[in-house]
Amino acid sequence: MRFEHADKIAHFGLFFILAGSLHLAFRPRVWVGLLLLLVYGIVIEVVQHYVPGRGADPWDLVADMVGALTFYALRLAVKIPRRRRLQS
Repeated sequence: MRFEHADKIAHFGLFFILAGSLHLAFRPRVWVGLLLLLVYGIVIEVVQHYVPGRGADPWDLVADMVGALTFYALRLAVKIPRRRRLQS
C-alpha cells in the first residue's frame, strides 16, 4: 500500500543511515558531515533532473537534511562513550 509522501520518509531514513555510516567510517566534525551530506543530496537532485522519468524535488533535499540532522541530534543527546584506542 502506497501513501502520499512515502518517498520523503525513505529519504529521511536513508540519510539518517547514511549520516550514521559516515560518522562510523570517518568521524568527521558534525558540520563537516552535514556539509558533505548536503552536497551529496544536491548532486542527487541535480542528476535526477536529467534522468528520464525522474524529477528534482527540493522537498527531497529537505527530507535528506532532516534525516541527517536527526542522526546528529540523537548522537549528541545520547552521549556514547568513545572507545579507547589500543596502544601499540
